[in-house]
Amino acid sequence: MPQPQSLEEANQRYEELRKQLKEGLDKKRQLDHDLTDLESQIYLYEGSYLNSTALSGGNVIRGFDTYLKANVGTTPGIRTPSHQNSSTDDRMFSSSSATYQRSLVLKTNEPANEAIKTEEGTTKPTESLPPSSGYKLKRKNDEPTKRL
Repeated sequence: MPQPQSLEEANQRYEELRKQLKEGLDKKRQLDHDLTDLESQIYLYEGSYLNSTALSGGNVIRGFDTYLKANVGTTPGIRTPSHQNSSTDDRMFSSSSATYQRSLVLKTNEPANEAIKTEEGTTKPTESLPPSSGYKLKRKNDEPTKRL
């Protein structure tokens, strides 16, 4: 991009870039919101599946071992209450998402972290959320980070 020849041209370029940045940020916020909604739906569907199959003898996560096995005094294919608990380890789809934990934070803080309208009509994002770009989720096997 060539250097602006006048102050007016520089201001015009600045305003164009500012408008592009605002549009890009608005689009990113909308995509983040859509992703959060999708991950919440996956979480709910996954929980529904795990709960509905808890007593049926098996599912694709835990296996179908108890479906054909008959315990003494129980009906074949029916699990005992001790096997009904679906833990977070069973949530294969939710826990495999790299952005799932961040989506939980966004979803739980959504009412408290609404954007604040300023006098100009622009929105000012809240500062309590982690930065969306460059934010890396910590995993069990990650090395501890060292601060310099």
